[in-house]
Amino acid sequence: MIYDSLQSYWRGEKAFGDASSSSLTVLLVLSLLYAVMPFTPFREEAGAAEAVLALLGLWVFFRHGSGLRWITPVKLLTLSIIICVVSWIFMMVDHPGLARSGPAVEEFIDKFLFLFIAIALAGDRRHVMVYLGAIGVAILLIPWTMGEGFSELKAGFAGERTNFGLNPIRVGLLFGMLFLGLVCLGPRFVFGKKQLLLRFSVWLVLVVFSLTCLITSQTRSAWLALIPAIVVGISFFLNFDLPGRAKAKICSSVVIIFFIILGAMQATGLSDVITKRFGSEMVTIERVYQGNLSEVPDSSWGLRVQMLVVGAQGFLERPLTGWGYHGGEKVLDRYGDIKKGSDGGFGHLHNSYLEILVSYGVGGLLIFLGLLSWGVYVIWKLKLAGFLHQDMYLFLLMALTFYGVAIAFDDDPFTVEGVILFNTIFGILTTYFYSLVKTENDGPLSNSV
Repeated sequence: MIYDSLQSYWRGEKAFGDASSSSLTVLLVLSLLYAVMPFTPFREEAGAAEAVLALLGLWVFFRHGSGLRWITPVKLLTLSIIICVVSWIFMMVDHPGLARSGPAVEEFIDKFLFLFIAIALAGDRRHVMVYLGAIGVAILLIPWTMGEGFSELKAGFAGERTNFGLNPIRVGLLFGMLFLGLVCLGPRFVFGKKQLLLRFSVWLVLVVFSLTCLITSQTRSAWLALIPAIVVGISFFLNFDLPGRAKAKICSSVVIIFFIILGAMQATGLSDVITKRFGSEMVTIERVYQGNLSEVPDSSWGLRVQMLVVGAQGFLERPLTGWGYHGGEKVLDRYGDIKKGSDGGFGHLHNSYLEILVSYGVGGLLIFLGLLSWGVYVIWKLKLAGFLHQDMYLFLLMALTFYGVAIAFDDDPFTVEGVILFNTIFGILTTYFYSLVKTENDGPLSNSV
């Protein structure tokens, strides 16, 4: 019965409906494993699921993706492979001792797995919500599946930085994204037909918990990235076509919840964590404002300023082809003693845009910015075409804003967690895009996007 149901579903009017139901079902399972396994004790085995997902997805996409085989992401993927190869060739010529044994195409290819995840989701809201729900649950359980559970959470309330067995910056990124998902999509769960109070209570607990984990991670980049994401969310929400009374109720509820969270933070001491964390960087801000970049301290933000200077030097030496694989690490070794002088050592520039620029030159950065721009454009087109509910539209915009700002402070697109979140956001917007192309029968949008 289950198989017949899946077969009936996949044979519907989907962009890849002519593919076999078994291959599409396997693709869906692989997509879930790829997104969830890195947040479990089976983290090391997740690479196998990713590899099979890429191979099967590639076959389904080019075998059955009529009208989609040369959309913008595929063009960018092709260009990224060319740029990686060209960068490697020039490094072999100019600096053979620093060059890798082969071009590092995987540094770009893994950013395009969303093309295959989108096939598995099939533009179906149920699949999208199940997919997001599975990732959300996996993130919620990280303190126990990867970390030390309640003892680590308790230490976080005492002012210690929590990492739950991961890098604390990754933790901040994950729980920041979870927070946005709960805020934007949570009302789907809350406003059910029954047990409204219970549903609301569970939702509120999850929102507070995600925000607590975000704060105790002491990841200022995630805190800062929430600000523009929330501003974008509010700006677009105010333009929604909703009755004035409905908007007033929602805004009032948000304000009440905000003050509840603010009071809880004050009572538990979490507000002090934020104050101390930002206060420790006032000297860095002052030196940068005065233009004394050579005198910034070796603090978190101070080191990032130093890395910015080093990265600029590395870029100016090789602006077109870059330094190839782990370019940031190479320029840190070449132009400064930041890596040698740190306790744990730095292997990147703590700025994703700068890292790409240094590693693969102007072309590499343009490809990444082009992909982000395509995502924003597609979200806008989907909303105009009526393919996105308002809450999903809001989530995608806020999530993309949050991610785009947060990665300016670290190398998230080169980490497992960062790549998963990127592919999640783009997988969702792309799956609806596939449906739009199918509906319009390869109309103007599929040719121009």
